[in-house]
Amino acid sequence: RDSSGEFDCSARLIATGHFIIIYFMTTTGTYHYPSKEDVETFKKRITTGTHRHKLHTFDDSFTGKQAMKIIQSIENFEDHEQAMQFGNLMILSGVIEPLNFRLHRFFSPKSKFIYKRGQGEGFENLFWLYHDDEKGPASLSMENYSTEVFGEDLTSEECSELKEIPSAGGLPIAGVALKLATPGDMNRSMQRLGRELCPKMGGIFRMTLLGNKFVVVSDPDIVKTVFVSDNFGKKTEHDTFFHELRVFRGEGLSSASDGCVHDQCAGLIAPQLVKKCFEKYVPIIHSVVHDSMEEVRRKGSFEARPFFHKINTRIIGFVTLGIDLYSGDPEWKKFVDGITFVADQSVNRAFKASKLAPNHVIKFKRTVDQMNNLLMNFVKDRRKKLRQINKPEEDYDMLDLLLTTPIAENDGEKIYMSDELIRANLETIISAQNTTTAMLSWTLNFLYDWSLGNSSFLYKLIQEVDHISQGNRDYQPTLEDVYKKMNYMTNILWESLRLCPPIPTVIRHCIKTCDVGGYLVRRGTTVMVSALGTHLNPKSFDDPWTYNPERWNHSDVKKKPCSFVVWAAGKRQCVGREFALLTGRMSLFCLLNQFALEMSPKAKVVTNEHLFVFPDGLIMNTKTRPHMDPLVSEEEKQEKKEENKDEPVPDSNWDGLVNLIRQNKYKTIILKGTNTSGGTVETVADWFAKRTQKFGFDLDDSPLAPNDFLSVIEDQKPEEFAIWIIVVASYNGKPAKNANKFYKWLQEKAESGEDDGYLKSVHYFVFGCGSTNWVATYRKIPTSIDEWMQKLGATRIEAPAEFNEAEDELDEVFADYYEVVTPHMMHSLPEIGDKELRSVNEENGGDNGESGGKEDFSRSSNLEPEKSSSSKKMIVVGNTDDTEVDFSYSTCNSHSEDVKVCKINKISNLTPNSERDTLAIELDRSDLKYRTGDHLVVFPVVAREYAERVAKLFVDFDLDTVVSFEHFQSNDESGFPVDKNLSVENILRSMVDLKRKPNKKFMMNYSAIVSNQEDQKTLEKIAKDRKEFKEWIKKHEPVSIVHVLEEFPPDNENFDRLLEILPRLEPRTFSITSSPNVHKEEIHLCAAVEKVKFDNGVYEGVCSEYWTSLMDDDDAKVYCFVEEADEAFRVPDDDVPMILISAGTGFAPMRAFLHERQHRGASGKNVVIFGCRTEENDLLYSEELKDWDDSDFATVHYAISRSEKCKKKYVQDVLKEQKELIWKLIDDKGAYVFVCGNGSTMAIGVREALIDIIKEQSPDEDADKWAEEYMTDLENHNRYEIDVWG
Repeated sequence: RDSSGEFDCSARLIATGHFIIIYFMTTTGTYHYPSKEDVETFKKRITTGTHRHKLHTFDDSFTGKQAMKIIQSIENFEDHEQAMQFGNLMILSGVIEPLNFRLHRFFSPKSKFIYKRGQGEGFENLFWLYHDDEKGPASLSMENYSTEVFGEDLTSEECSELKEIPSAGGLPIAGVALKLATPGDMNRSMQRLGRELCPKMGGIFRMTLLGNKFVVVSDPDIVKTVFVSDNFGKKTEHDTFFHELRVFRGEGLSSASDGCVHDQCAGLIAPQLVKKCFEKYVPIIHSVVHDSMEEVRRKGSFEARPFFHKINTRIIGFVTLGIDLYSGDPEWKKFVDGITFVADQSVNRAFKASKLAPNHVIKFKRTVDQMNNLLMNFVKDRRKKLRQINKPEEDYDMLDLLLTTPIAENDGEKIYMSDELIRANLETIISAQNTTTAMLSWTLNFLYDWSLGNSSFLYKLIQEVDHISQGNRDYQPTLEDVYKKMNYMTNILWESLRLCPPIPTVIRHCIKTCDVGGYLVRRGTTVMVSALGTHLNPKSFDDPWTYNPERWNHSDVKKKPCSFVVWAAGKRQCVGREFALLTGRMSLFCLLNQFALEMSPKAKVVTNEHLFVFPDGLIMNTKTRPHMDPLVSEEEKQEKKEENKDEPVPDSNWDGLVNLIRQNKYKTIILKGTNTSGGTVETVADWFAKRTQKFGFDLDDSPLAPNDFLSVIEDQKPEEFAIWIIVVASYNGKPAKNANKFYKWLQEKAESGEDDGYLKSVHYFVFGCGSTNWVATYRKIPTSIDEWMQKLGATRIEAPAEFNEAEDELDEVFADYYEVVTPHMMHSLPEIGDKELRSVNEENGGDNGESGGKEDFSRSSNLEPEKSSSSKKMIVVGNTDDTEVDFSYSTCNSHSEDVKVCKINKISNLTPNSERDTLAIELDRSDLKYRTGDHLVVFPVVAREYAERVAKLFVDFDLDTVVSFEHFQSNDESGFPVDKNLSVENILRSMVDLKRKPNKKFMMNYSAIVSNQEDQKTLEKIAKDRKEFKEWIKKHEPVSIVHVLEEFPPDNENFDRLLEILPRLEPRTFSITSSPNVHKEEIHLCAAVEKVKFDNGVYEGVCSEYWTSLMDDDDAKVYCFVEEADEAFRVPDDDVPMILISAGTGFAPMRAFLHERQHRGASGKNVVIFGCRTEENDLLYSEELKDWDDSDFATVHYAISRSEKCKKKYVQDVLKEQKELIWKLIDDKGAYVFVCGNGSTMAIGVREALIDIIKEQSPDEDADKWAEEYMTDLENHNRYEIDVWG
């Protein structure tokens, strides 16, 4: 009621004096928005007693529990989920607002969640009216359209033969609102429609959204019917969305209904936006873009959306009105700010309930009035001026043409546009610049966000730009350049529009009941074409989710006529599409030609969707690119230096080398051989990729796996010059699984001696990653690759790098090696050779500053914060009390099909009296299939204490907060799983490693998201200074990432960014200590508990702490999968002797081998050499060993290193004591030797002992050589196998 107690019958929402939501419930229990007829009915009957009402008053603040009571008392919801979603709707509507949990934009019935009334005046009460009449509300539809105009509908019989369109379901009135726009993320509703609902529901379905009913289509065949068939059109007078849009666009081109008004306006405006008219616009575009480039040059950075918005608004202002809309006039500034605001609010008012908030209503109306009045007065003033002056037609802008050109003729009388019609069309055209702004902003995001993997496309685009400009950074592209030479840029823009259409949905209306793809669509239906859903439909494009501009090189890229509908299609498609592409290409060309761009560490891309979809927060750093003009004489160069002698001397740079490398299209192939995702090898490969890309090298598809690259080179000899950067790890002396075929091919090719010059065109270097914990083998793979590459004729750029994970800091090793290898890499280029790099740099446009002749590349190796990724977006979904959650045990899905949940039957301590606990773990087998010698990979869980400490640092997150990750371009398997509801506790305990010791890379990345600026400086200093970093770590040991977070608190808004930079929790691998033929229902493991004492406390390993926590849990379960051991690490044939050498838990696979052999009744001799600290407290499985020894099944020798009864011995000492037996078994009986234990000490000692034994038997004078060859032969025939750990 208003202040006088009367109803305001013209509004659906009554908000004067009290804030009111009206629900109308018929006797059938359905809900409707009220129509005018309903309100009139209520006005007449409100006093008759046929209606009931309830009035509920909220206090200034109240708990979620109190709010839930009110909701239940109003509707008596039986379904808790419906009551929860009704609470969400109240938040969406602005009736209540969360007070203390800013990111928890969802309703929770918990007492700890505090809410307040909405901020609008009079938001004190909620008032429901119950309508008991049988008659439902009147429908605002197109049912009364005359069949004489649109033709006859289908007959009843024809309709009965068609399928009914499936429904997406949802709540009464709200419909699918909460599926598309959760209270925590209201800015991606139409994106979600295309990305989630369309693939799920199919190419056509019915949908209700806040009382508005739609048929949504994304099947390209159906989309074609909607756009082309006469059964569909645009009837905007009766459409909820266009009702809002017409408030300011009136009868503009996009908001007018089909008919003569639209056709006449389009007939006048469209010819001004086609190619033949563009020549006169080119100088305008050049002038505006030049001004913008100069502004960027001064600032050194820009944010994409406002930057392109300013460019495009200025261009369209000059073209349409002949003025600079950014001239500084405060009235035009309001106009520019308002035109995007009202467009966005038109969507929000129709679909996101912003009309329920009076402050939005007031601002919207005020802004529209200001815009309309300003533009209307400008039109009237221009009309007056045209009458007073004789302006040449060649100087006309679009407004002049609209004022002076007739749109029709009636009995010889010319009919011109009215001022209002001109105003409406001008506002429509000016606001359309947002399409170009969105297109260019998304393009930069796709190309410069490294996590999206599109660097090769960027490289080719820059090559095209440089080819056109020939290195002249002031070059202004012509129309011929745009339409004949910018083919790759056009492809880039098309692809950006495909994956991120600026307007993700298009509305059409059914004007005649008809058959659409076998479905019945009735007259009056509003059809929503999801442009994004159509583009992602497999019927539209191959591999539709992948960003691939090169798909547009093929004539059959679009599988259907309406596969690509970013501009709509049919007779009402966008008339300004060519103009948008023209300004987009010219702006992007000038930007890339003049500047080297890089995504700023401050960038945090957030999708902002209203009418248009933008990437907000995309900040780009810029660096001016030098001219490339080798024809300039030395005299001219000297004159230029004299002219600029008073200018500050810039830092030295290598832009000249970049120019040279890009001109010659030099290629770099980066190979990464690793078994782990996101580990050291991938990190180094990515570092090399980023830096080589900055230098202008073509990376093609790298970094890639060596095995994948093998198909390129094994049958076709490389002929073109290329640099190979090979980053590999060793696994017990064997290559990674993704490099084993490449390794074997390289070895066979090199040792065959058939083609020593096969890789003559290749220059290369190798970066080896390993640990001296595997000291005997950790260099083997990079060393072998280096040797074989040289044998095949490749030129080594630099000796292999060696990163020792046990002792080194990765960034330090990388930086040191990079400084050395980079100048050598540059000298390997054919165009440079032995030339001085600084001279080459200057000759090609680089500025050497004050560097003299130094070949210093240290600046490009500096550690910097990594950029935030836009590949995934985290959204808050709810709370574990009210939201169904999934569980994920890892960020890696590569083994998801093999993972089982195994119940723990028993965990016992094998060494209760030892200084170090060793656990025997017995798990239920749970259908896991394995062979003797295999490993079990276990996904550990971090102690809850660490997760609680992190959650306390963020006001908006608890452990029971539920979040979800949405993928932007494609699903990155190394990141968090997408489209799953995950609790924060699940993420912090099972997916990220909070107990990991921080490295300098983490410290630098974290410095960008701390809340305090001084903390940021401190962290940067620690990360950049090797000595300071080591001292800080030593001072705080045992230190974990959590300690860093607590000492330097994070910014509350960066929880998602923190998750992005936290190290992933890696699964732990254990040798299985049981035989599947003996322990048929169980899998046995043996695990040492890792505890390290420091002055400040004790560090306990993640998995050690995890196993210990499960000891007293009767229902304990673990997630795990079987990893096959190397094929050679298997039990030998039954008649072959077996020598088993192990220490500590290295006995695990040996125990399995012995059980398996005993089960088989094998005749081959078994010799066990087992090492431990003390015979009383550290001997594992002592009873089993004794039984095997007593029964002569095995000969057991013990090596006790801390015995009080006998001399200290290690396994290699016992090996030498038994040398006659060992040699006889190996040389005469063909025994197999298996070694398992600590790789840094035991493994190398055993190998040296065996070498000594073999040397004693050497018939050759050179015993060392003979013994090494004998040992190598054992290894090559898989008779000497090791399985060691760090």
